[in-house]
Amino acid sequence: MIKFNGILHQSARLLSDLVSPPVVAAVFGFLVAWKEQPSWTGFGYALIYAFWMCLVPLGVVIFLAKTGRIHDLHMSNSPEERRIPYLIGFACALAAFLTFTFWLDSPLLRTLAVSNIIVLAVLGLINNHWLISSHSASIMLVAVFCAYVFGLQAMFWCLLLVGLVVWARWLLQKHTPSQLVAGMLVGALSVLVLATFGWF
Repeated sequence: MIKFNGILHQSARLLSDLVSPPVVAAVFGFLVAWKEQPSWTGFGYALIYAFWMCLVPLGVVIFLAKTGRIHDLHMSNSPEERRIPYLIGFACALAAFLTFTFWLDSPLLRTLAVSNIIVLAVLGLINNHWLISSHSASIMLVAVFCAYVFGLQAMFWCLLLVGLVVWARWLLQKHTPSQLVAGMLVGALSVLVLATFGWF
């Protein structure tokens, strides 16, 4: 039984690492860019999106961890650890939006960037009072975005992944159920608001 629990915790830890918000942003950005432009152009756009939404934020988090400003890469210990990463993430999402608005033509990546801007702004504000789950917010954003870009079947498979992510974060005791549910609501609403205003 102890060995089984150890395997469960290792699996949850691995899943948390694989679906961390920057990684999710990069992978989903590739899928969205390829859906919009299945060519080398789309691949190049995806790389640029990944640079802003994954490489820069992740680089900042790694630097903060190496210099002792945060204690783990998921920053689950205190709201203070998340302030700088949220600010950097917000700035990077804004940079991605500006890139795909004034330099490169990719309506879907532009919309995806705005969704992330909304999520990061809300998480940053809530973070002053409550340690909401950015994992559940980012993966739920992807699931709802899938419904508009790839169809309901794709959304269904993504929702299974949402369930796994929520389970992993709960099992690792990184968040309470209410923090996980709140994160999912933020992620879903960021896309639904844009859909309401005709961004899709």
